[in-house]
Amino acid sequence: MQLNVYFNFDSQAHEVMKFYAHVFDTDYEVDFFKDDPVRVIHGSMNFANAHVMFSDIGPEHTLVIGNHITLSLNSLNLEELHLRFERLSEGGTILMPLQEVFWSKAYGMCIDKFGTTWQFNLDEE
Repeated sequence: MQLNVYFNFDSQAHEVMKFYAHVFDTDYEVDFFKDDPVRVIHGSMNFANAHVMFSDIGPEHTLVIGNHITLSLNSLNLEELHLRFERLSEGGTILMPLQEVFWSKAYGMCIDKFGTTWQFNLDEE
């Protein structure tokens, strides 16, 4: 069994995919609705050892972005964690800067410019 992350947006999925491709130095695949070259019917990419999928909702649905999803990036590499934190928080909101906490030498949180909450945690070897 495998758990995959699936994001839904309202005409922003392609923009989000380009942003995450930049953040994580990766490529993506995308297919658009035939009658609407802006809306993504399905997109996918791999980063941080995860397969992530994207789509735009159809015009008959209403999208509600909330805090029901938080993505957590854990790394053994402090430099990489700082880079991803910097890129993801650009244009967004820093909830907690990367800092030492009782369980980690580096932990932080941000909301990216598309409303997704991210946690960052430096794991110990």
